[in-house]
Order: sequence, then C-alpha cells, then structure tokens
Amino acid sequence: MNQINDIDQIRRFHKAVRNRMTEEEKDFCSVPVRRHLRRLVNSLPADLSLLCYYPIGNEVNLLPIYQEWMDHGRDLYFPVTDMKKREIRFFKADTMDSFRPGAMHIPEPDSQDIKHALAEKDQLLLSITPGLVFDQKGDRIGYGGGFYDRFFAEHPQTIRIGTAFANQIEGRIPVRDWDMPLDYLVTEKRIYVF
Repeated sequence: MNQINDIDQIRRFHKAVRNRMTEEEKDFCSVPVRRHLRRLVNSLPADLSLLCYYPIGNEVNLLPIYQEWMDHGRDLYFPVTDMKKREIRFFKADTMDSFRPGAMHIPEPDSQDIKHALAEKDQLLLSITPGLVFDQKGDRIGYGGGFYDRFFAEHPQTIRIGTAFANQIEGRIPVRDWDMPLDYLVTEKRIYVF
C-alpha cells in the first residue's frame, strides 16, 4: 500500500472514531483541552496574533475560550478559504456571532471588509491548528486540502498549536515532504512540546 493510501485509511479510521463520540463526551473532554490551551497561550508572548479555526462536528469545542479571549480584548483571526486558489487568508472576527457558512460549510468571518484582513507580514503569528490525526512527534494529518501546510510554508515563523482529543493520537503517522510539523499539541490529558 502506498503512503497516500495509508494516509487516507488513517484519516477515515480517525474520522469514524471521532464521529462516534457523543455530544456529552465531546463537551466533557473539551473542558480540559481549553484549560491546557489557556495555560499554554498565556505562557507565550501576548503580542502574538491569534489565528483560530471554527470547530465543526466533533472537533474540540474551542468557542468558549475564543469568547473569553475576545472579552479580554484579544483580536482573533479565522480562515476564509479560497477554493480556486487553494489557500486560506485570515480575517478578524468582531464577535463570535458574526460568522456565515463558507467553503465546505465551515463558518467564516466576513471577508468583505479589507480592514479586517490580517497583515501577515507585519505580525507575529500563533495558529490554533485543526487536524484529524496527530502523532507524538508533532506531525498531523488534516482533512486533505493542504491549506494549513501551504500557509505555514509561507509563514514558517508561525507558532503552531494543534488541539485534539487523546483518541486522535497515533504513535507515528506518515509524513510527506510538504507537511509542516506542530510546535505544540494540546489534548485533554496533556500538552506535548515538540
């Protein structure tokens, strides 16, 4: 079996495992993930621009911590996906209620207001990064579009934090040349530092 088939098989398996979680299990396990994430982000420089993702399905529920950061005056940027260019750009969300369905039905902030676009070249970036599968060396398998890997290749100084449930971690996953590893991984059980 070639590497791409291995990755597809791993992706399907972990998507099924995560989708079997009940809403109660997801909510219960999301609380310690948010607690660990809060502690980690608070330990990093406060001038980092926070790049966030909007959780869907059975992803870790990060919405309460996003609201908390907004309430404390932090600017949060969320991806807007351009399917034709195969890229993501980040835009500031004014409130957690201002999202609309975007590419792949993932909620996105309003990208019409250019003043809300992230000035990527001028800012230090911290990305809260989604994924389906992670390993204990900082590698991740996403949803197959490569959007985050391309963004990270263009912004290699970005601090990359993955968030996941412990059942999304493998000992080792296949890595391709263009895959960009994480700096940290936060689960309900612990914070991994790579």
